[in-house]
Amino acid sequence: PTENPLTAGLPPTKLEQSLLKARLDPARFPLLQVRVDVARLEAALKDFEGRGLTKAREAEAALAEAKALLLDVERIGMHRMNVCLSRSGRATPTRNYRMTPAGPVRLSTQEMIAQSSLIDPDGCARIELVDAAIVARLKRAHSLQETLEHTNFPYHRVAEQRALEDELKALKKQLAAEDLPVIALPGAQDPYGR
Repeated sequence: PTENPLTAGLPPTKLEQSLLKARLDPARFPLLQVRVDVARLEAALKDFEGRGLTKAREAEAALAEAKALLLDVERIGMHRMNVCLSRSGRATPTRNYRMTPAGPVRLSTQEMIAQSSLIDPDGCARIELVDAAIVARLKRAHSLQETLEHTNFPYHRVAEQRALEDELKALKKQLAAEDLPVIALPGAQDPYGR
């Protein structure tokens, strides 16, 4: 993975130190890499704000994007772990909804993570189930969504806009199969959170 210029030169975060002690290489596990990216951007933002640098705004925007990506990656990780657990029959998978008088309501990603154990079951660990391909698809979906929301396409670029919309629609369809019907927006809370 390429080094983010905003986080270059920063000392290792607590998460990176913990992973080093556990002998887990984030480069081998895409979920861990996304978590490390968020931790490094949080450290960079804190550093920039503490020194009063204008780079803080850039770091804040990058952090919002990284957190939105992490929410989606974590949700897919939880879904894949649930599928793995139910197929192996070793444990009861975590629920992704709760019943209310009005009917079932989806749990937020944080609520799903909170109901699972601190240690993922062997063979069904989220860090092993989230692969680089799904992270790449999520990054592309986030990039397309950002481009479509913030670009005014003139008439002569309508075909380009439609192609991007079609690509995003196809990606969302693939991601819906991974229990991700909504893509998190940068700066927003968990789409399932209340």
